[in-house]
Amino acid sequence: MDKSEFKILVADDDESVMEVVKDMLTREGYVVEEAVDGRDAQARILEGSYHLIITDLVMPRADGLAVLKSALSLDPDTAIIIITAYATLQSALEAVREGAYDYVTKPFRLEEMLVTVGNAFKRAKLIQQNRFLLGKLEESANNRGDPVNRLERLSKLKDGGFVNEDEFYALKEKVIDTLYEKSESPHS
Repeated sequence: MDKSEFKILVADDDESVMEVVKDMLTREGYVVEEAVDGRDAQARILEGSYHLIITDLVMPRADGLAVLKSALSLDPDTAIIIITAYATLQSALEAVREGAYDYVTKPFRLEEMLVTVGNAFKRAKLIQQNRFLLGKLEESANNRGDPVNRLERLSKLKDGGFVNEDEFYALKEKVIDTLYEKSESPHS
């Protein structure tokens, strides 16, 4: 995944904040869409998936926590950054308890936002890589029990000199006997 594949939604009823964040992230190479309030953000989340949502906490029609809950109910891997000018310890704890990736207070420095977004991007890449590797492990585990795969691996051991001819034939017979037993088993 590169930045051009990393979809971000910025939801803020303050148009100037939304434009500054969108312009900064677009210049960095990210794909950025915008929502003018919480309900607009929820509608966009239903229409498409986002890797990251940056949402104001206090917005008309639906607040940032409602946006957070909507997004995470559809995709628990979505990172949500809550931004607010009304920061309290209680609101920050509630946002994190509900699953926010980070909590940033306004006014924020652009560099701070870039670091936070960069970390969310790295997180999304790790999630993607982990899913890929998990799929490969599952595929490999499924193939290990396959008799043809087992015979091929056994043949490679013989060709590599790790087992001699007699051992190869004895192990080959075991694989075939196991296959035969499974085919006669009432559970298969």
